[in-house]
Amino acid sequence: MSDFELKASPAAETVSVRKPRAKKAVVETAEVAAAPKVRKPRAKKEVSAVVAESKPTKPRKVAAKKSAKMQVTPEQRYEMVATAAYFIAEKRGFHHGYDHDDWLAAEIEVDAKIELI
Repeated sequence: MSDFELKASPAAETVSVRKPRAKKAVVETAEVAAAPKVRKPRAKKEVSAVVAESKPTKPRKVAAKKSAKMQVTPEQRYEMVATAAYFIAEKRGFHHGYDHDDWLAAEIEVDAKIELI
């Protein structure tokens, strides 16, 4: 015998491997498969006539009127005036000495727009 031959061991011959069991198939009969599934109806809440009569129906609340004026805080007004004054000065070419006039013109413009809101 050469060094490369393999000998079968006695333990290898006695080992057995178990196969997993096959799952049993569920067979439906034609009657069960064809029958539609039926849901049970839900129980309705009963309202007694006394309770229904004692509570008058109220009209639903309507959304807030759009005619209400928006409130502008002093900080918001200041920012609006500053922005408007900047654009007025830009149109004028940023010439020095007219910043107070630009600010007053911007206040008039912003106040007119706030009144429209």
